[in-house]
Amino acid sequence: MERSVWPLVETIQGVSEVNEFAHLPNVNRMLLGTIDLSLEMGLDMAHPGGKSMLDHARFKLVSASGMAALSAPIDGVFPSLDDEPGLIAAAEYAKATGMGGMMCIHPRQIGAVHTVFAPSVADIEWAEAVIEASANEKSSFRFRGQMIDKPVLDGARAILAVA
Repeated sequence: MERSVWPLVETIQGVSEVNEFAHLPNVNRMLLGTIDLSLEMGLDMAHPGGKSMLDHARFKLVSASGMAALSAPIDGVFPSLDDEPGLIAAAEYAKATGMGGMMCIHPRQIGAVHTVFAPSVADIEWAEAVIEASANEKSSFRFRGQMIDKPVLDGARAILAVA
């Protein structure tokens, strides 16, 4: 029985080797350890400069995952247990950077993170409609003012798979 492996990348060396990790046997997804990485690098995670530096690590994990056909990586934890608006903002930011989820350090964080990363009703409606419209098309086409081609259809299918 094969076991899925999710490497936790939380050091400078780990970030530099994500392309190698992504191609190891049984690796399905990578995790970004933002707190340990920030401490090692002397970053202030709350400052735009620190966030920018962590975005480089996010980019490396997202791009390596894409090149290896892995699931999108999971972002680090939000350390404040009593700041749900901050947690939601951090999860929205992680999603916008291509991360596929966020680690949680307390069970009460799970609901907010799931809500952010779940497709919205509008996303699901759009995905269903664009897939239905594509049934009569042979190549790229216009749908609701947007050009639709294979990558966009793949994205719509991904939304429906998650939903």
